[in-house]
Amino acid sequence: MKHRHVAALALALAMVAPRAHAQGKTPAAEAHAADSPAQLEEARAHFTRGVKFYKDADYRSALVEFQEAYRVAPNAKVLFNIGQTYEELQDFAGAVRSLRDYLKEGGATISKARRAEVDKDLRRLESHVAVVEITVSESGADVIVDGDRRQELGKSPLSSSVLLNGGTWTISATKPGFDRAEERLTAAGGDTKKISLTLVPTPVVTERPVAPAPVTTPAPLPAPRTTTRALTPFWVGLVVTGGLAAGAGVTGVLTLGAKSDFDRQLARLPGDPDAISSARSHEKTLALVTDVLGGAAIVSAAITVILYLGAGESSSSRAASIRPYVNPTGAGAAGSF
Repeated sequence: MKHRHVAALALALAMVAPRAHAQGKTPAAEAHAADSPAQLEEARAHFTRGVKFYKDADYRSALVEFQEAYRVAPNAKVLFNIGQTYEELQDFAGAVRSLRDYLKEGGATISKARRAEVDKDLRRLESHVAVVEITVSESGADVIVDGDRRQELGKSPLSSSVLLNGGTWTISATKPGFDRAEERLTAAGGDTKKISLTLVPTPVVTERPVAPAPVTTPAPLPAPRTTTRALTPFWVGLVVTGGLAAGAGVTGVLTLGAKSDFDRQLARLPGDPDAISSARSHEKTLALVTDVLGGAAIVSAAITVILYLGAGESSSSRAASIRPYVNPTGAGAAGSF
């Protein structure tokens, strides 16, 4: 590698000299003969830093400085250093491109011996590089290669084949109005491959008209239902209650008369035991009937009140069935509501 360091230093010194005295310039060299002293000084500063970084094996920094020197004041000799630096970075495709540009731009200013040496380096480097021809179905598409580094190749159609280092790459093309097209490629050094990318127009999405929401007519509210009380059971209960109360009143009066008769039998001297017993039994019977009828009247009255207060709608209520009863043990009412 020592000969390359010496070459870099020699080129650095060559850049200091005015280019107006160079002999055998190519048209490309002539086009940059009017670089100002300030441009030359800036380019020389970048180049000098590039040489230092190169010696320190900081090849990425050296590449940046060499490229900046070439941008400020283009000089074919700098392309040789750029090619050397790409090789150190194992970017063989970049080295091939730079050395080819060096031979092209240097033209007659490059000696036969140097040209032969560079040609030899190119043959060695090209064995590490794949040549890929990329075609795109649409012109004006942006072509990009992604792999160990990203390269924007420009617009389709590409003017020349693409040099790629051995490895796996994703080659894609994009254009407004078309879906992205891409293809994955694995290439080895020395390969020659062809890639064809077909761009398909992006489907136009038409918005479907939105149908108006159906107008729904709200269901009519049910008509308010009028509550009609079923009063028939109430009137029945009222009549029954009145009858029982009247019966209790009559038997009550009769009980009082039987008691008076019993009292008269007791007051007779001498008393008639049979008459006394009969009067007493008659009084007890009438008193019991009076109590039963009175109790039944009270129960019937309570049921009648309940029937009146709890009467529902006539359409949905069930008819009440009430059966008052009277027996020797008491009085009451039974039925359904």
